[in-house]
Amino acid sequence: MNHSGALGIPKGPEPKATFLGEVKPCDSVDTGGCSYTQGYWGSKPNVVWPSPYDRSAMFYLSGKTWQGVMDSPVKSAPGYYQLAQQYIAAVLNVANNASAPQGVTSTISSAAAWLTVTSPAACSTKGSCGVQKDWAATLAQYNEGSYPGGPKHCE
Repeated sequence: MNHSGALGIPKGPEPKATFLGEVKPCDSVDTGGCSYTQGYWGSKPNVVWPSPYDRSAMFYLSGKTWQGVMDSPVKSAPGYYQLAQQYIAAVLNVANNASAPQGVTSTISSAAAWLTVTSPAACSTKGSCGVQKDWAATLAQYNEGSYPGGPKHCE
């Protein structure tokens, strides 16, 4: 049956050209590497962090080490620690050869710029740091392997 519903009777437009070239398969997206969650990077002391990151280095203006930030309860400064923990995991994933889509790299850059000039006290009041919580959610998606176009979660 043809597109007009007629059986055996040709109806419709006459083709004006015939493509004789090769039809190539769709390009596959190479997301490269895989990502680990902030829980993986923070709670496994036997996991070696990729260079140049060091658990015992001071983390921006937090007054804590990178590992200290990972161990901090989020409720003391929700926006700050949510972002800081997801940021740490994201930069470790990138340093560990996980690819990062443009939206993730942009969020990492924005987070780094903000963390450079901000202490946890900036997010200690209820309802503060909403933008930073949004950034944390974006980075969490990336770290969990569910960011569109990003790498999958490591097994």
